[in-house]
Amino acid sequence: MQTIRRVVETVRLSNPAAVYVCDPVLGDEGKMYAKPELLEGFRDILAPIATVLTPNQYEAELLTGIQIHTMHDALQAINLLHALGPSVVVGCFWLFVVCGCAAAMACHIHT
Repeated sequence: MQTIRRVVETVRLSNPAAVYVCDPVLGDEGKMYAKPELLEGFRDILAPIATVLTPNQYEAELLTGIQIHTMHDALQAINLLHALGPSVVVGCFWLFVVCGCAAAMACHIHT
């Protein structure tokens, strides 16, 4: 994580407008792909220097501690992620309607 941070900082010294897109590939569908200790690095080191952060629902839940069940939850998580530092947070989450018989995809870009 520190190496990525140093690379981003070095690139931005040469080009302050450089864009860093961070996809925190931690897991999906309730399963971790990465070592659990990487969560802190994404949250505390990489998200703050990212221009764009693109977590899936599970990653957003891990990074914020919010269980996303409603659109309100999704927007709250996106706002918390935005507060970490990225200029843009793109979150796409599957939200199930109350009856459980239909699904809708909630996509929100927060700038």
